[in-house]
Amino acid sequence: MSTNAKELYEQTYSLFKNTQLNPNDRQRFTNEFLEIKQLKEKGLKATTKNFKDYFLNLSKSKLMTINTELLEISEKNEIKRYKEEVAKLKELFKNKNLTTSEKEYIAKKSAQINGFNVQKWMIYLKNHSKILGETFSSDVGSAFMSGF
Repeated sequence: MSTNAKELYEQTYSLFKNTQLNPNDRQRFTNEFLEIKQLKEKGLKATTKNFKDYFLNLSKSKLMTINTELLEISEKNEIKRYKEEVAKLKELFKNKNLTTSEKEYIAKKSAQINGFNVQKWMIYLKNHSKILGETFSSDVGSAFMSGF
């Protein structure tokens, strides 16, 4: 595999190890990694350049497909975790007279505790929840747009 393919493999394998998967998906991806390894080995052992390129390109293509699939699963898992955390925050903020800045502070701490990307989490809250209020939504929108 070329350097790009090697980096893709390392990235994909890391994603595989760090993504919560059901047992069937875990087994399926394990089998696909084995198939990719076999294709790579066939490519490296091939006697002609055409066969070598074919097998190496096929292994890289399969790896890219797995990477995309794992990214999608990881994103779905993250959104599920976001929704669960929003429900917890709603319950926490219920019947409390907190200021917007206090709610924002708690939301950011919640992101850090849960290992969320704080920026993505705050944007998710802005777009999918009213728990921080409209003022906060405007502030996030302004901060986000100021980066452009």
